[in-house]
Amino acid sequence: FLLEGHADTVLAMALHGAYIITGSYDKTVKVWRGATGELLQTVYMESGVCAVAADGSRIAAGCLCGAILVWPQPTLADDANASHVQHSDAQHLRGGRKSAVAALALHRDIVVAGSTDPAARVYSARSGRVRFTLVGHTARVVTVAVFCQRVITGSADGTAMVWDVDTVVVPGSAPVLGRCELRYRLAPEPAAGDGGGSWAPLLRWLPWLPWRSTAPVVSVAMSWETIATCTAQGVIRVWDVWGQLLHTLDSSAQSQGSWAEVSLSPDGRTLCACWKTGVVTFWDAKMGSIQYLVTGGFSTRLNSGRAQ
Repeated sequence: FLLEGHADTVLAMALHGAYIITGSYDKTVKVWRGATGELLQTVYMESGVCAVAADGSRIAAGCLCGAILVWPQPTLADDANASHVQHSDAQHLRGGRKSAVAALALHRDIVVAGSTDPAARVYSARSGRVRFTLVGHTARVVTVAVFCQRVITGSADGTAMVWDVDTVVVPGSAPVLGRCELRYRLAPEPAAGDGGGSWAPLLRWLPWLPWRSTAPVVSVAMSWETIATCTAQGVIRVWDVWGQLLHTLDSSAQSQGSWAEVSLSPDGRTLCACWKTGVVTFWDAKMGSIQYLVTGGFSTRLNSGRAQ
């Protein structure tokens, strides 16, 4: 089926459970039932919506003007009453940000936002306030992910950074965010096809995207045992949780110069890459070998495609 309802370009999309969430330049976020394509909810924002995220209990949306809104995700039990978001149910995240929201991630009380400045920010979903500002990148933060108490940020400077976020349990109240510290930086040597390519003129001339020898990190994912990053030139790297590079995946046949959204299974054994070319690949993240390739609705099991 086709999801129709936005009046302008769709800039962001997220899938979680039975729902699809889309954000558009028309200043709206729409929540759809994944099984049927039925529109369940429309939320009006301050400006064009360029980032959305969901974690099963909440939905977050970020705007070009820097505004972020968080509200309860509808459940199958209240689909019929989900069309309107009560103002009292929505949380506006405030402070510390004037630039456009480039990426969002959610986990329990943690909301992580990347933006067009070199910093990412960690918010409390309960209070709506900035708890930490993650500083260390030298260019815009274009992708973020959160897994349990760990945050990963990917930047146009060609690096990713992993942060530990601790919570403090106060007797008689809900856990609160306690402290945040940088654990390590993932800064690989440039790989073949990872030298900037079509990004080079953009990185060289735009002041907020300074030139780097490696392409921007545009997608990140994290699990209990592994971390995955993908650059703008389609180079996928798999790391262990201590920041050691395990594999650089040979994805040139699938990428064709494009990049992919990457995700990991919770145990870190399977990596999925959804390419802009329309191809989906599944990798054994431990061995660095491709398992399945999906294209045009067909799935092929492969025994080749080892990591470099």
